[in-house]
Amino acid sequence: GYDNTADGLMNKFNVVLPAERKPGDLVFKCYHDSGKAYHVGLYIGDNKVVEAKGRDQGVIVSTFDTSWDNCRRPEYT
Repeated sequence: GYDNTADGLMNKFNVVLPAERKPGDLVFKCYHDSGKAYHVGLYIGDNKVVEAKGRDQGVIVSTFDTSWDNCRRPEYT
């Protein structure tokens, strides 16, 4: 089956260096002990990320900062 968790998505796509991120790249927050991703956002450019922040805050635009541990590039068709 397909693993559509944050970690499953992270492991499906190619690594991108944070300095080389582009709009459309997926960005991840990871557990520092295991390296597994627990949260995913979509980089939209201008140092901004769209993310689902939870039931109370909904979908928000946040700043790309050091809390985002990993960048990956899906192969859009």
